[in-house]
Amino acid sequence: MAFLTELLPNLSGFSALGDFDYKQIKGQSPADQLVSPEPDVTAIARVKSEDELLVLACDGVWDVFSNDQLCEYLIHRLKCSCSLSEACEETIDTALFKGSRDNMTMLIVGLDSVPTPDPEMTKLDKELNTAIREMIENVIEMYKDTDRFTSSSISNVIENRSLPNYPPGGLVTKRALIESICSSHPEVSDCINMGG
Repeated sequence: MAFLTELLPNLSGFSALGDFDYKQIKGQSPADQLVSPEPDVTAIARVKSEDELLVLACDGVWDVFSNDQLCEYLIHRLKCSCSLSEACEETIDTALFKGSRDNMTMLIVGLDSVPTPDPEMTKLDKELNTAIREMIENVIEMYKDTDRFTSSSISNVIENRSLPNYPPGGLVTKRALIESICSSHPEVSDCINMGG
C-alpha cells in the first residue's frame, strides 16, 4: 500500500469501501483491483489476564497516534476514572487538536483486564484541570483591558508554565478543556464550542 500511496497520493490507507476510481479494471475480480476490499486478517491468541482494550478506529485517529501512543493515552485516561465513552470522546478531541483532518470514528471495547480508576491518578488529573482553569482565569483577568485574545494564545501561556501531570501526549490532550473554559468568556475569540 505504501508504494501505491506514493503513486496515487489521493489514496487513503483505508480504502476498501471507497476510492472507486481505483477499482474499475474490467475483467479483474474485486480482490485483484488496485485497491482490494479483501482484508488482511491476523488472529491473536487472547490472554485474559493481560488483554485490556480492543480499539477500532479509522485513519483520522491513526494519522496522529501510533499504536503505543494511543494505548498509553487510553490506559491513562481510564485510570483517571474516564468511562470508555469519555475516553473515546477525549481521544477524538485530542486527534483533532493534534491536527488530524481525516474522518475520525472510534470504538473501544473493554476486555477482561480493562484498566480501572486509580484514586491517585484521578486526584492528579483533577488537580491539573483545576490548575489549568485557574491559570486561564488569571490570564483573562490580567489581559482583560487589551484587545481580544485567543484560546490558542492562552494555550501558549499555559504551555510555557509547564504544569505537571499531563496525560501522555502533553498539553494538546487538555485542549478540549481549555476550549471549554475559554468559550465561557466572550472576550476570548476563536474558541471552538465544546458544549454540544
